[in-house]
Amino acid sequence: GLPLPLRRGRVRARGPERDARRDRRVVRRVGEGGDAVRPDDPARAEAFSRGPHCAAIQQRFNLFEGNREVLAICEEAEMASIVRGPLAQGLLTGKFTAESTLPSNDVRHSWDFREGEQAKRLAALAAIREVRTTQKRTLAQGALGWLWARSKVMVPIPGFKTVAQVEENTAAMWFGPLSPDDMAEIDELMAEAYGGQR
Repeated sequence: GLPLPLRRGRVRARGPERDARRDRRVVRRVGEGGDAVRPDDPARAEAFSRGPHCAAIQQRFNLFEGNREVLAICEEAEMASIVRGPLAQGLLTGKFTAESTLPSNDVRHSWDFREGEQAKRLAALAAIREVRTTQKRTLAQGALGWLWARSKVMVPIPGFKTVAQVEENTAAMWFGPLSPDDMAEIDELMAEAYGGQR
């Protein structure tokens, strides 16, 4: 079956309890600061994957971004790839247009949907909209289906603000991965949208 989203967190147990949890191969968070492993660094991910208790690596991955080398390491080691940002901070849900603006207290407030990278991404999304919504999926469900079709080790952890969004994200599992034909068409359309530079 499809992997269910997991909650991120640190294992904080100490002493014997900590050792017992390690022995059960608890999925531990790969940190993003200090001396912790940077999840999108292939060299560190490779070293981490060889550890006796490594079960997963967290990385950013979606239709527009992601480290293929880190994903390949997860696949080779048969580890879960815990995917943060699977909906590209809401961009893949279809809620933005060229006229959209964001408040100054939003981390995305610098996004410009009329020119630059975000505008290019909006145009690409318009080109693949029909493919991503096959079988009456929503755009968010199509984005999650793309991840599951991209690799069986993907475990997306989509963000949400409402109960309706949780229900929509969960319902994506009912549809499952996009088909190979859908994936091939998306690859072709994305390459056209980016002038063959993807």
